[in-house]
Amino acid sequence: MLNFYAFPLESVCYIIILLISIWTILEWLLSGRGGKVYLSWRYINIVLYVFSLFLILKMTILGRTVGNREIELLPFYTINTISDNSEAVRMIVMNIILFFPLGLTMPIALGRVKNTRRKWLLCIIVGLGISLSVEIIQYYFCIGIAETDDVICNTFGTLLGVMPNILANYLGKQRKC
Repeated sequence: MLNFYAFPLESVCYIIILLISIWTILEWLLSGRGGKVYLSWRYINIVLYVFSLFLILKMTILGRTVGNREIELLPFYTINTISDNSEAVRMIVMNIILFFPLGLTMPIALGRVKNTRRKWLLCIIVGLGISLSVEIIQYYFCIGIAETDDVICNTFGTLLGVMPNILANYLGKQRKC
């Protein structure tokens, strides 16, 4: 999975667009069916949600070596270094992508929350909370640079992942009209 960071950014963007399309269509088609079909879809998303949590832990905390305690609290610091840092764009995109699966699967995994807007907001807040927790752990245990940009990008990744559920909900309402 570490090789994912070496993928060309263009390929990563195509993968994300493809996943958004697939999840939107599947959610739109399956949410109207109910019963065992949708329950199976929900269980698949629960498993993928747990896997995405493990992936986040693996990429951000587990297996890291202790280094120096570093923190960068200036928002958008990475964006400001793009002209000097050839890896800045990759770091931004990969921090967004890291939380994308979490946002993609969480709205479906939280199927019991009936108010969809609250569910979407809850997903974004959970993504923000997980990202903050990761950064605090990295800082406390000296296993990475705690960065405000990471929290911003991770939360945006969660929001990007929630978008297929929002689109499917909108399409479902259009279908009923």
